[in-house]
Amino acid sequence: MRTHLAARAGRWLGIGLALSLVLLPAPASAADPSEPTEPTFTFTGGGYGHGTGMSQYGAQGQALEGRSWQTILSTYFTGVDFALLRTSPAPGQIGDEGPLWVGLGQDLTHQEIRIWPIAENPTAVTVTRGAESIAVLPGPDNILTFDFTPSGCTFSVAGVSWPAGACHFDMEWDGWAESPTVALDTTLTDFDPECDRSGERCYSRGSMKIRPNVAVGDTPSGFHLVVNVDMEDYLYGLLEVPYSWHPQALAAQAVAGRSYAANKQALRGSPEEKTIRQELCWCELYDSTVDQVYGGWGRGVPAWLDAVDATAGIVLYHPAVTAPSFHPRPGQPVAVPTFYSSSTFGHTEDSGVAFGGSFTPSYLVGVPDPWSTLPATGNPLGTWEKEITRTQLAGMVGLDTVDHVAVVSWLRQGTAYQSAYQLTFSGTKNGESDTVTRFARQLRTPLGLWSMQITGVTKFVPDGWVDTGGGSDAPDQIGMHDPLTGRWHIRDADGTVRPAFYYGDPGDIPLTCDWNFDGVSTVGLYRPTAGFMHLRNSNDLGVADLSFYFGIPEDVPICGDWNGDGFETIGIYRPSTRVFHLADTNETKFADYDVVLAAPGSVPLAGDWNGNGFDTIGLYDPVSRVVSLTNSLSNPTIAISYDYNTIPEDKIITGDWDGDGDDTVGVFRPPDLASYLRDDFVMTSSNHQIEDFGEAHWTPVAGVWAG
Repeated sequence: MRTHLAARAGRWLGIGLALSLVLLPAPASAADPSEPTEPTFTFTGGGYGHGTGMSQYGAQGQALEGRSWQTILSTYFTGVDFALLRTSPAPGQIGDEGPLWVGLGQDLTHQEIRIWPIAENPTAVTVTRGAESIAVLPGPDNILTFDFTPSGCTFSVAGVSWPAGACHFDMEWDGWAESPTVALDTTLTDFDPECDRSGERCYSRGSMKIRPNVAVGDTPSGFHLVVNVDMEDYLYGLLEVPYSWHPQALAAQAVAGRSYAANKQALRGSPEEKTIRQELCWCELYDSTVDQVYGGWGRGVPAWLDAVDATAGIVLYHPAVTAPSFHPRPGQPVAVPTFYSSSTFGHTEDSGVAFGGSFTPSYLVGVPDPWSTLPATGNPLGTWEKEITRTQLAGMVGLDTVDHVAVVSWLRQGTAYQSAYQLTFSGTKNGESDTVTRFARQLRTPLGLWSMQITGVTKFVPDGWVDTGGGSDAPDQIGMHDPLTGRWHIRDADGTVRPAFYYGDPGDIPLTCDWNFDGVSTVGLYRPTAGFMHLRNSNDLGVADLSFYFGIPEDVPICGDWNGDGFETIGIYRPSTRVFHLADTNETKFADYDVVLAAPGSVPLAGDWNGNGFDTIGLYDPVSRVVSLTNSLSNPTIAISYDYNTIPEDKIITGDWDGDGDDTVGVFRPPDLASYLRDDFVMTSSNHQIEDFGEAHWTPVAGVWAG
């Protein structure tokens, strides 16, 4: 997955980036108004992007040194070979999956499309919906207009209108011919048919579709815009590196782009068959940095088109990369997922380090990348630094103040390619000393760094400033409770599963929180037959440290820090009244908060959704798969609401999976015996996957198991 701009940034952002990278001047005099009035922290590092797989500037550097595209790719993807996509593959060969579905826009309610002639005697574009059909010739005033209404989708062009109906339109022209004669402009940036401006998008190859944004048979709330295009035609429109680069670097990019696309096509499945793909985008690939930037027609120059043609059909092969069980050829080889990013500081990263997983396949291990920083490449971000004020940094890491930053563990320690693995931020929170520890990969977005490859942190303290001091935080981990036996299973951050222990009776409902403010989440139970809470301050066999009455048999227990005092306490959700009853202390009492959340759902949620130190509530509706969250108990309006791509068997869970201070959602999926955890509320796929932990009937829990 691509999460940032790639090397193409060097083409139109290079000047601005270079200007931002000049070294900080010496501290100014007291009379200089630019002198900092509070401490600042300067983070130094290098590279741009996630740093896994191929470094695009590194590929350019290797090409400039005379290396072939085959050598370039073999350098970054260890142990791979090269293979052709086959239309009729024999066993052991990689199959061509056919034309790609590329998502251009998701969950749209309005779309205008202008048709441009790009050759003499241009053909018409035929728009079809069921039995309705119209042929539209190119012309600046012939704008295809699609709108979503509560009654369905409408279409109009040049005085012709179709009534609301199915959001299922096909647009066909001579896009499958060798030289198409029209292009469809979806951005309407200007009246120039060249379609070569930044952000402008035109499409001449393949065909274009509009599809509902739900699974077939469900009621849509909008529509998706997609193109269906052959693999090689798709690559012609890829916008990933400057087309002026060395031919061998362009060829390496073409093969990497093709292999990445073929891999996702095989693993995700066709939207014509996969309901999850229908809901998300009706696509196999997004046209953005979520996957690869696809610009359509009007972008390629001869050098890039030649690179695509010279490597036609070639992808990377590794015996460990095979088709999933739902694939028509399960277990047969598929193309290698060729992740790439703009550049590194001199070494690529293991995929498990960059993406937060516990496993790195052999073809995605980190390797030296000295070519990325060669002066001849013109890489503007081979090295970088960023200054952040004390106040800014505190807000970014979830503290009130930050006084010290330290690298507590390193990657490749003692080598020329040493970079930070974990950093600790010490300061205060709610008036008391506190410490937050983050993986370097978790700092890219909140700190606005160009990569996770941090090589150092320095602090500047203005004259007269008095420093203060700094304690501990960690991402939540998954645990499991067996409701049939009362047995608990705890999994630590390194993947170690602790010996199971019994606590409670069959039928008890589990919950885990930090009951005694020692920084460790421990087990608790709600016994619905009696309405009693039984909370324990350690994760082992024993009797409850706290037992008290709070609730009635129908209630569903939750827990959280409702008042921001650092102590996590109990609450319940009562389905019959749809009221949350929350307490600020763990004892028999009347609730401190009685909250109604005006949202669909029967599954209560609790967490700190905005990182402000206060836990609030939410609801998940298994029928509509909608998650609704509020950031306030006193004014419980819906702050976050979105459709979660769950399946009926999923068991939802909340936690701070990346240690950034914000709780987010995840699921335990019984059919897979796997947990899929997201770090934000917009991701279309999980950031963390935990496999082979749990049984289908177990209940997931989350917490920080070690202080």
